[in-house]
Amino acid sequence: MKKSLVAVLCVLVVAACGGSSGNGGQEPPPPPPPSSAIDDFEIALQGLTLGEFYETSIATLAQRSPEGLIWRSLQDVYPQTAVALDNLSDGYRRETFELYSMALDALRGYDRSILDADGQLNYDLYEWYLQDTVDRRQFMYHDFPATYGIFGVPRSTEQLFTEVHPLDSFEDAQRYVARLALIEAKFQQLEDHLDLQVQRGIVEPALTMQVAINQLAPIATTNGIDNPYYQALAEKTGGHPEISSSQRSALLDQVSDTFNNSIRPAYQGLRAKLQSLLSSAPAQIGVGQYPDGAAYYDFT
Repeated sequence: MKKSLVAVLCVLVVAACGGSSGNGGQEPPPPPPPSSAIDDFEIALQGLTLGEFYETSIATLAQRSPEGLIWRSLQDVYPQTAVALDNLSDGYRRETFELYSMALDALRGYDRSILDADGQLNYDLYEWYLQDTVDRRQFMYHDFPATYGIFGVPRSTEQLFTEVHPLDSFEDAQRYVARLALIEAKFQQLEDHLDLQVQRGIVEPALTMQVAINQLAPIATTNGIDNPYYQALAEKTGGHPEISSSQRSALLDQVSDTFNNSIRPAYQGLRAKLQSLLSSAPAQIGVGQYPDGAAYYDFT
């Protein structure tokens, strides 16, 4: 683990059936509740060497961001069990912070003093990274996720599909189309996050919010083929040696339908949400004007 931990930290920086019961006609006992990611992580961390702990914890935390794996071409290193986009829901984000906190506590259960110089450096780097992420939890509503161009969810989502998503095979193209269908849910989670920010006295500044509204407009008002998602797939699959003309045509039809039925409405919904917040958005920019804003600046 000497050489790999620094590189891996870069990965993280940047998730009744019926029938006879055989019990004399009585109702079978209810099944146990499904295990949570927290329960599974707690079990997975038991009895590991430090090297095994690094591998297990880093894999679990990295897989919390399916999009992060795509951006860094690590889908083969950390395979996903299902096609997914990042989960922006409040519950998932809180669960992720809890996993980082668990990893930090577990790391501190290992004796740093017995490690050599390289081992102590790896330990310190990972401890710093985990602690920095855990400390960020108190500011999880201080971000501006709908604005600031490349830093906002709409723009990064578009870039994921048009610039980053692999299209080296027919299976890649199928995953591309399947992920497109998840944009609507992701944007709804973003809208929910904006509502939670409002409850805490945080509304994104009017200046950047208006920029976001303007950026959303072209996609919110276009059709199923004159949009970057369709155009990217059409361009990158044209003449593809592993994708036949009939497969390409079927994929593009799916993209057109998905765009018309869910992606465009998602952009329209987010734009309407931002427009509804614009009248209460502050003219001043900066996080210092919000509750705990000064502490946020101290943290960053």
